[in-house]
Amino acid sequence: MPELSHQALTSTSAPERRFRLGPLRIVLLTLLLIMVWAVSMVVFLPVGWAWQQASPYVTLPPQLRIDNVAGRVWDGSARVHWEQDLSLQLGWALDLKALRHGFLPLEWRLSTGRSSAEGSLTGTRDLQLRFLLRQGRFDLDEITRVANVDNVQASGVVTLESLFVIWSEDHGWSEATGRGHWPGGVVTWPMAGQIEQNRLPALKADMSMNQGDLLVRLQDQVESRTAISLVMPATEPVLEVAIRRHWLDLLGLQFGSGNGSDPDEVVFNVRHSLAP
Repeated sequence: MPELSHQALTSTSAPERRFRLGPLRIVLLTLLLIMVWAVSMVVFLPVGWAWQQASPYVTLPPQLRIDNVAGRVWDGSARVHWEQDLSLQLGWALDLKALRHGFLPLEWRLSTGRSSAEGSLTGTRDLQLRFLLRQGRFDLDEITRVANVDNVQASGVVTLESLFVIWSEDHGWSEATGRGHWPGGVVTWPMAGQIEQNRLPALKADMSMNQGDLLVRLQDQVESRTAISLVMPATEPVLEVAIRRHWLDLLGLQFGSGNGSDPDEVVFNVRHSLAP
Protein backbone atom coordinates (compact mmCIF):
# COMPACT_ATOMS: atom_id res chain seq x y z
CA MET A 1 0.00 0.00 0.00
CA PRO A 2 2.74 2.58 0.77
CA GLU A 3 4.37 1.69 -2.52
CA LEU A 4 1.14 2.34 -4.46
CA SER A 5 0.68 5.64 -2.68
CA HIS A 6 4.21 6.72 -3.63
CA GLN A 7 3.63 5.87 -7.30
CA ALA A 8 0.33 7.69 -7.31
CA LEU A 9 1.92 10.72 -5.70
CA THR A 10 4.76 10.72 -8.22
CA SER A 11 2.42 10.44 -11.20
CA THR A 12 0.17 13.24 -10.03
CA SER A 13 3.01 15.62 -9.08
CA ALA A 14 5.00 15.37 -12.40
CA PRO A 15 4.48 18.62 -14.34
CA GLU A 16 3.26 18.50 -17.92
CA ARG A 17 5.88 19.55 -20.56
CA ARG A 18 4.45 22.34 -22.71
CA PHE A 19 6.04 24.52 -25.43
CA ARG A 20 5.94 28.14 -24.39
CA LEU A 21 6.82 31.17 -26.57
CA GLY A 22 8.81 33.39 -24.28
CA PRO A 23 10.36 36.69 -25.43
CA LEU A 24 13.75 35.07 -26.20
CA ARG A 25 12.21 32.31 -28.30
CA ILE A 26 10.11 34.84 -30.21
CA VAL A 27 13.25 36.82 -31.08
CA LEU A 28 15.16 33.69 -32.13
CA LEU A 29 12.30 32.43 -34.30
CA THR A 30 11.98 35.85 -35.92
CA LEU A 31 15.70 35.90 -36.75
CA LEU A 32 15.45 32.37 -38.15
CA LEU A 33 12.53 33.34 -40.38
CA ILE A 34 14.45 36.41 -41.61
CA MET A 35 17.48 34.25 -42.44
CA VAL A 36 15.34 31.70 -44.29
CA TRP A 37 13.66 34.51 -46.22
CA ALA A 38 17.00 36.13 -47.13
CA VAL A 39 18.50 32.84 -48.32
CA SER A 40 15.37 32.08 -50.33
CA MET A 41 15.56 35.49 -51.96
CA VAL A 42 19.14 34.86 -53.05
CA VAL A 43 18.50 31.31 -54.24
CA PHE A 44 15.17 31.77 -56.00
CA LEU A 45 14.99 35.48 -56.88
CA PRO A 46 14.96 35.98 -60.68
CA VAL A 47 17.85 38.25 -61.63
CA GLY A 48 15.74 39.80 -64.42
CA TRP A 49 13.23 41.09 -61.88
CA ALA A 50 16.05 42.31 -59.58
CA TRP A 51 17.73 44.19 -62.44
CA GLN A 52 14.40 45.73 -63.46
CA GLN A 53 13.98 47.12 -59.94
CA ALA A 54 17.60 48.29 -59.60
CA SER A 55 18.29 49.63 -63.11
CA PRO A 56 16.57 53.05 -62.54
CA TYR A 57 19.09 53.72 -59.76
CA VAL A 58 22.17 52.52 -61.70
CA THR A 59 24.00 55.07 -63.86
CA LEU A 60 25.58 53.44 -66.90
CA PRO A 61 27.76 55.10 -69.55
CA PRO A 62 25.62 56.32 -72.48
CA GLN A 63 27.35 53.84 -74.81
CA LEU A 64 26.43 50.87 -72.60
CA ARG A 65 23.14 48.98 -72.62
CA ILE A 66 22.13 45.76 -70.81
CA ASP A 67 19.25 43.47 -71.76
CA ASN A 68 18.21 39.80 -71.92
CA VAL A 69 18.95 39.38 -68.19
CA ALA A 70 18.01 35.82 -67.25
CA GLY A 71 18.55 33.19 -64.56
CA ARG A 72 18.98 33.70 -60.84
CA VAL A 73 20.99 36.23 -58.88
CA TRP A 74 23.63 33.59 -58.09
CA ASP A 75 23.63 31.96 -61.53
CA GLY A 76 22.57 34.04 -64.51
CA SER A 77 23.42 35.69 -67.80
CA ALA A 78 22.94 38.99 -69.60
CA ARG A 79 23.64 40.64 -72.94
CA VAL A 80 25.85 43.74 -72.82
CA HIS A 81 25.85 46.13 -75.79
CA TRP A 82 28.58 48.72 -76.40
CA GLU A 83 27.15 51.33 -78.78
CA GLN A 84 26.15 49.58 -82.02
CA ASP A 85 29.41 47.77 -82.68
CA LEU A 86 29.88 45.20 -79.94
CA SER A 87 27.57 42.77 -78.18
CA LEU A 88 28.86 40.56 -75.37
CA GLN A 89 27.21 37.60 -73.70
CA LEU A 90 28.01 37.69 -69.97
CA GLY A 91 27.45 34.74 -67.65
CA TRP A 92 28.21 34.29 -63.94
CA ALA A 93 27.86 31.78 -61.12
CA LEU A 94 28.30 32.55 -57.42
CA ASP A 95 29.37 29.69 -55.10
CA LEU A 96 27.70 30.56 -51.79
CA LYS A 97 28.84 27.31 -50.16
CA ALA A 98 32.43 28.54 -50.20
CA LEU A 99 31.54 31.24 -47.63
CA ARG A 100 32.06 28.74 -44.82
CA HIS A 101 35.72 28.49 -45.89
CA GLY A 102 36.23 32.26 -45.80
CA PHE A 103 36.03 33.21 -49.47
CA LEU A 104 33.38 33.93 -52.10
CA PRO A 105 34.25 33.00 -55.72
CA LEU A 106 32.37 34.44 -58.69
CA GLU A 107 32.84 32.44 -61.87
CA TRP A 108 32.40 34.51 -65.04
CA ARG A 109 32.49 34.05 -68.80
CA LEU A 110 32.39 36.49 -71.70
CA SER A 111 31.91 35.87 -75.40
CA THR A 112 31.30 37.79 -78.59
CA GLY A 113 31.05 36.56 -82.12
CA ARG A 114 34.84 36.19 -82.36
CA SER A 115 36.32 36.57 -78.88
CA SER A 116 35.86 34.72 -75.59
CA ALA A 117 37.24 34.62 -72.05
CA GLU A 118 36.50 32.88 -68.76
CA GLY A 119 37.78 33.01 -65.21
CA SER A 120 36.85 33.95 -61.66
CA LEU A 121 36.82 36.88 -59.22
CA THR A 122 37.18 35.91 -55.56
CA GLY A 123 36.79 37.96 -52.40
CA THR A 124 38.51 36.60 -49.30
CA ARG A 125 38.04 37.04 -45.57
CA ASP A 126 41.16 39.22 -45.32
CA LEU A 127 39.68 41.70 -47.87
CA GLN A 128 41.70 40.55 -50.87
CA LEU A 129 40.47 40.43 -54.45
CA ARG A 130 41.81 37.59 -56.59
CA PHE A 131 41.27 37.86 -60.34
CA LEU A 132 41.89 34.83 -62.56
CA LEU A 133 41.67 34.68 -66.34
CA ARG A 134 41.99 31.00 -67.17
CA GLN A 135 42.01 31.53 -70.90
CA GLY A 136 41.05 34.21 -73.36
CA ARG A 137 41.03 34.61 -77.13
CA PHE A 138 40.63 38.15 -78.45
CA ASP A 139 40.23 38.97 -82.13
CA LEU A 140 42.25 42.13 -82.74
CA ASP A 141 40.28 43.09 -85.82
CA GLU A 142 37.09 43.10 -83.73
CA ILE A 143 38.69 44.98 -80.82
CA THR A 144 40.39 47.70 -82.89
CA ARG A 145 37.23 48.19 -84.95
CA VAL A 146 35.14 48.76 -81.80
CA ALA A 147 37.76 50.81 -79.94
CA ASN A 148 38.41 52.99 -83.01
CA VAL A 149 41.61 54.46 -81.52
CA ASP A 150 42.78 56.94 -84.16
CA ASN A 151 41.96 54.46 -86.93
CA VAL A 152 44.50 51.92 -85.68
CA GLN A 153 43.72 48.44 -87.01
CA ALA A 154 45.31 45.05 -86.46
CA SER A 155 44.56 41.47 -87.40
CA GLY A 156 45.04 38.11 -85.75
CA VAL A 157 44.01 36.58 -82.42
CA VAL A 158 45.66 37.39 -79.09
CA THR A 159 45.73 34.42 -76.70
CA LEU A 160 46.03 34.99 -72.94
CA GLU A 161 46.72 32.16 -70.49
CA SER A 162 46.76 31.87 -66.70
CA LEU A 163 46.49 35.55 -65.90
CA PHE A 164 46.28 35.84 -62.09
CA VAL A 165 46.49 38.91 -59.83
CA ILE A 166 45.89 39.52 -56.10
CA TRP A 167 45.05 43.02 -54.88
CA SER A 168 44.04 44.54 -51.55
CA GLU A 169 43.38 48.10 -50.50
CA ASP A 170 45.99 47.98 -47.74
CA HIS A 171 48.85 46.31 -49.63
CA GLY A 172 48.06 46.94 -53.31
CA TRP A 173 49.37 44.28 -55.71
CA SER A 174 50.74 41.27 -53.84
CA GLU A 175 50.95 38.76 -56.71
CA ALA A 176 50.72 38.95 -60.50
CA THR A 177 51.50 36.36 -63.15
CA GLY A 178 50.37 35.83 -66.72
CA ARG A 179 51.43 35.32 -70.29
CA GLY A 180 50.06 35.75 -73.78
CA HIS A 181 51.08 35.71 -77.42
CA TRP A 182 50.09 37.00 -80.84
CA PRO A 183 51.13 35.22 -84.07
CA GLY A 184 51.81 38.49 -85.88
CA GLY A 185 49.97 40.23 -88.68
CA VAL A 186 49.29 43.44 -90.54
CA VAL A 187 48.93 46.66 -88.51
CA THR A 188 47.80 50.01 -89.94
CA TRP A 189 47.88 53.42 -88.26
CA PRO A 190 47.56 57.08 -89.31
CA MET A 191 50.64 59.29 -89.50
CA ALA A 192 51.16 62.74 -91.00
CA GLY A 193 47.81 62.71 -92.75
CA GLN A 194 48.23 59.30 -94.36
CA ILE A 195 47.82 55.64 -93.44
CA GLU A 196 50.97 53.65 -92.65
CA GLN A 197 51.06 49.85 -92.75
CA ASN A 198 53.48 47.12 -91.76
CA ARG A 199 53.51 43.43 -90.94
CA LEU A 200 54.68 42.77 -87.39
CA PRO A 201 56.38 39.54 -86.30
CA ALA A 202 55.02 37.27 -83.58
CA LEU A 203 54.85 38.98 -80.18
CA LYS A 204 54.59 37.69 -76.63
CA ALA A 205 53.67 39.33 -73.33
CA ASP A 206 54.29 38.47 -69.71
CA MET A 207 53.07 39.95 -66.43
CA SER A 208 55.02 39.88 -63.16
CA MET A 209 55.78 41.80 -59.97
CA ASN A 210 58.71 44.21 -59.75
CA GLN A 211 59.39 45.59 -56.24
CA GLY A 212 55.67 45.70 -55.49
CA ASP A 213 54.69 47.20 -58.85
CA LEU A 214 52.72 45.34 -61.52
CA LEU A 215 54.78 45.05 -64.72
CA VAL A 216 53.66 43.98 -68.21
CA ARG A 217 56.24 43.57 -70.99
CA LEU A 218 55.55 43.19 -74.71
CA GLN A 219 58.39 41.45 -76.56
CA ASP A 220 59.10 39.96 -79.98
CA GLN A 221 59.30 36.18 -79.87
CA VAL A 222 62.52 35.93 -81.87
CA GLU A 223 64.87 38.16 -79.85
CA SER A 224 62.81 38.36 -76.62
CA ARG A 225 63.60 42.08 -76.55
CA THR A 226 61.13 44.39 -74.79
CA ALA A 227 59.28 46.77 -77.12
CA ILE A 228 56.65 48.21 -74.76
CA SER A 229 56.40 48.07 -70.97
CA LEU A 230 53.48 49.00 -68.74
CA VAL A 231 53.82 49.62 -65.00
CA MET A 232 51.08 50.05 -62.38
CA PRO A 233 52.74 51.23 -59.15
CA ALA A 234 51.56 49.83 -55.84
CA THR A 235 51.47 53.26 -54.21
CA GLU A 236 49.26 55.25 -56.61
CA PRO A 237 46.52 54.60 -59.19
CA VAL A 238 48.43 55.40 -62.37
CA LEU A 239 49.53 53.56 -65.51
CA GLU A 240 53.01 54.25 -66.86
CA VAL A 241 53.68 53.25 -70.48
CA ALA A 242 57.23 53.18 -71.88
CA ILE A 243 57.67 52.72 -75.65
CA ARG A 244 61.19 51.69 -76.62
CA ARG A 245 63.04 52.20 -79.87
CA HIS A 246 62.71 48.47 -80.60
CA TRP A 247 58.95 48.99 -81.07
CA LEU A 248 59.60 51.65 -83.68
CA ASP A 249 62.07 49.32 -85.38
CA LEU A 250 59.39 46.61 -85.54
CA LEU A 251 56.99 49.11 -87.11
CA GLY A 252 59.67 50.15 -89.61
CA LEU A 253 59.75 53.77 -88.42
CA GLN A 254 62.78 56.02 -88.40
CA PHE A 255 63.08 58.16 -85.28
CA GLY A 256 65.82 60.31 -83.80
CA SER A 257 69.32 59.21 -84.70
CA GLY A 258 68.06 56.38 -86.90
CA ASN A 259 69.63 52.94 -87.27
CA GLY A 260 72.34 51.85 -84.91
CA SER A 261 70.70 53.38 -81.83
CA ASP A 262 70.09 51.43 -78.66
CA PRO A 263 66.88 49.39 -79.17
CA ASP A 264 66.22 49.49 -75.41
CA GLU A 265 66.16 53.28 -75.33
CA VAL A 266 62.81 54.72 -74.16
CA VAL A 267 61.58 57.14 -76.82
CA PHE A 268 58.08 57.80 -75.43
CA ASN A 269 56.94 57.73 -71.82
CA VAL A 270 53.27 58.26 -70.95
CA ARG A 271 51.78 58.49 -67.46
CA HIS A 272 47.99 58.14 -67.19
CA SER A 273 45.91 58.46 -64.03
CA LEU A 274 43.47 55.63 -63.27
CA ALA A 275 41.66 57.50 -60.51
CA PRO A 276 37.95 58.22 -61.23
